[in-house]
Amino acid sequence: MRDDCQSSRDLAMIDLLYSAGIRVGELVNLNIIDMNVEERVCIAYGKGDKVRRVYFDAKTKLHI
Repeated sequence: MRDDCQSSRDLAMIDLLYSAGIRVGELVNLNIIDMNVEERVCIAYGKGDKVRRVYFDAKTKLHI
């Protein structure tokens, strides 16, 4: 999937899904204010209104 990404936006989304282990629905609901790129953490709003902190790797930080 990473090899077929046409834009850096698509690559960032695929990397975030993989490295943070978030669901597609959580990615769709993610806002820029929910992300702290310097600390490589974001707030994911999941099923049943659950809120959790998820961490992503340095490669994903570069793509974001």
